[in-house]
Parts: sequence; structure tokens; C-alpha cells
Amino acid sequence: MRREHPIIGLVDVATVQWGLFTTAQARAVGFSAQRVSRLAGTGAIDRVRHGVYRVGGAPSVQDEQLRAAWLAIEPSATAGERLNQEHPGVVSHRSAARAHGLGDLDADIMEFMVASRKQSRLNDVRYRVASLDRDRWTLVDGLPVTTILATIDDLASDHLDGGHLASIVRDALTSGRADADAIADVLRAHAHRYGAPLGDGSGLVNRFLVEAGIPSSMHSLNRHLTADESSATATSVTEIREAIARQTAPLQEAIDRLTTSPTFQEALARQTAPLQEAIDRLTTSPTFQEALARQTAPLQEAIDRLTTSPTFQEALARQTAPRQEALARQPMLQQKETTALAAQAAHVAAAFNSQLSRAAEGDESANSSSNSDNDND
Repeated sequence: MRREHPIIGLVDVATVQWGLFTTAQARAVGFSAQRVSRLAGTGAIDRVRHGVYRVGGAPSVQDEQLRAAWLAIEPSATAGERLNQEHPGVVSHRSAARAHGLGDLDADIMEFMVASRKQSRLNDVRYRVASLDRDRWTLVDGLPVTTILATIDDLASDHLDGGHLASIVRDALTSGRADADAIADVLRAHAHRYGAPLGDGSGLVNRFLVEAGIPSSMHSLNRHLTADESSATATSVTEIREAIARQTAPLQEAIDRLTTSPTFQEALARQTAPLQEAIDRLTTSPTFQEALARQTAPLQEAIDRLTTSPTFQEALARQTAPRQEALARQPMLQQKETTALAAQAAHVAAAFNSQLSRAAEGDESANSSSNSDNDND
């Protein structure tokens, strides 16, 4: 079976990879490295970083450099194939905090955890060897990233300074994406390194929050709100939930108005229009049409050869013969029916004529009798 045209294969790959593809992936669908370089030179594709490109017209996505660097870890495999692996290569440490939107760390060096030793010739990429359990990483917009708790654990193990770690803990708690007790459990093993009593994870969390500008009273309220529901009455839990719903309702309404407004829809259309235009230009270009014609020509030729072959014609004749015979018999059947109807009509006419004759004979007899009576008179 012939493969589809390289352009179609390349678009298919890039579509599920944030509009990105690697040189190795392009080679797998039929593009040479020289042709990729020429396409980049003409602006048909955009070079994101060494060995990674973006389809021309596709919008740049958030953390694009990080995503491109992740693709380059195993450039021959697609994102889907990587995510099905036990160890797909996971964004970690400072890069993970940035991907989660936590804290205010600089993440100029992109950090990844990989299952085996790997060297990088690039100054902005760092690999760490570790086999992560599946519960220690998650997907953030399709990119595998260590979970928030795992990220805090990794950064504490890396001896990140307390100020930056405090900002990460603050953001994790105030955004509602992590529980204070769970963070305290993670930090228990690191508490003494940050000046807290040995094993006092809760005390370290409290101190971090104060350092990050959150009053202890607010922290106490947060712990109350996130406490296990079994420690509170059902009424208090319901009241808390209702209060939260009242507080968030205006924000949700504002978001709904924004996303359904004509301005937002127009902005969204403007963002997606370049990609759609690029696809339209690609699929309507003479080069694409010619390539498509070349791809379909062998199939059309095969169909023509099949339908004109003696074997096909004989098989078709066998399939249609019963129908043809039935159609041929129809005139004969119609003739027989016509003959039968004519004979029946002739029989009816003869019977009718016979009755008319007898009736006429009766009239003549009656007339003869009447004449005889008259003569006798």
C-alpha cells in the first residue's frame, strides 16, 4: 500500500504536538533534512530550536521552548507514543514549577527527569536520571510534568532557598490545588534544613506562609476550610460551600460573559485564522493537488484494470445472469397471459352468442304459435 503524501503526514504529526514537529519525525514521513531546511528558509515552517520546527501559520503556544525541548528528548517518537511509555521524560524542578504557574522562580534552564543517563549539548537543558512512579507526574496541557507535591519535594531536596520555596507553597495553597496537610507531609523530611524542628512539616508550612505574606489567621482559616469533612458538622460544611459559591459566582458570571462575548469570539477567530489559512493554502495549492493526484492515480488504474478484466466480467455476468433470464422470461409470460385472456374472452363471447341464438329461436317459436292461433280463428 502506498503511503500518504509527506505533507499530510507532517500536518497530522504536528496537529497533536502543539503545531510542532522534529526533523526526525519529518524524515519518517518522507522529508529529507535538506528539504526541511529549505522549507524553513522560505518561511513555510518556523524553526523553534535545534531540530524542532513549527508549521507555518500555527500560533506559538505557552512554554513553547519547553515543549520543543521535551520533543527533542526522543525526536523520532511522537508525543502520543512517548506518553504511552512507562518513562516518557518528565518536566521537573524549576521548569515544573513554572509549568504549574507556581512561585516566581527563574527557569532559564529547562529540567527533565529521564529514565537513563542522557547528555545534552545545549546549555539550556538539564537531564536528571530518575524512574518516576506514575502518581508523581501529571499532564499539563498535554505535557508530562511532576505533580505539585512532587515538585515541592524535588525542589526542597535540591535545597532551593526558602523564599522561593515559600512562594511556591503559597501559590499551591491559595489556588486550591494542594492541601496544607499534604504539603506538610512532603516537607516533614526537609524541615530541619530550613530551620524548623526535625520532622515539623506543619511548622515549616506555617512559617513559609507568613514569609510569603499570608497572615497566620488566614492560614488557620484555610486549614479549617480544607479540613476533613468528618471533623465538621454537615451544616458547617454546607454553609462553607454555599459561602464559597456566593463568592465565586460573580467571577464565574464574568468569565461566562467574557467567553461568550463577540469580542472574545472575534479574538479567538483571529488566533485560529492563521492556522486555518495555512491549512487551506496547503490543501488548495497546485503542489498538493498534483501530489494527491499522483497518490490516487494508481488506485484509479487498479480499479480500471479490475473492472475491465475477463475475470471481473465473467463474475459480473454470473451475478447478473439470473436477473437477465428473469427479464427475458417476462415477454413470454406476458404473451401467455394475453393468449389466455383472449381465449377466455372468446369463450365468453361464444357463450353469449349461444344464448342469443337460443333466445332468438324461442322468439321465432312464439311467433309461429301466434300465427297458427290466428289462422284457426
